[in-house]
Amino acid sequence: MEKISINGNGLGERTGEVAGRVWRQLRAHGPTTAMAIAKAIGRNMDDVHMAIGWLAREGKLRMEGDRLALVEHEMRVAI
Repeated sequence: MEKISINGNGLGERTGEVAGRVWRQLRAHGPTTAMAIAKAIGRNMDDVHMAIGWLAREGKLRMEGDRLALVEHEMRVAI
């Protein structure tokens, strides 16, 4: 079983890193499903779901049917 730590290289850091990958994937390729994101970024669905929760809590996501998309103002953010 993996040790979960909030300090250091734990769950919070991993989730934040995956959230960044999810955000960049949506920014580059537009609305898509969680499963397609997981496949594209090479992460498991648990990690992707936690990242989606992270981004949703920050108000960065919206749903388009069964697909996730960035809210409009996130599409204008310079990378």
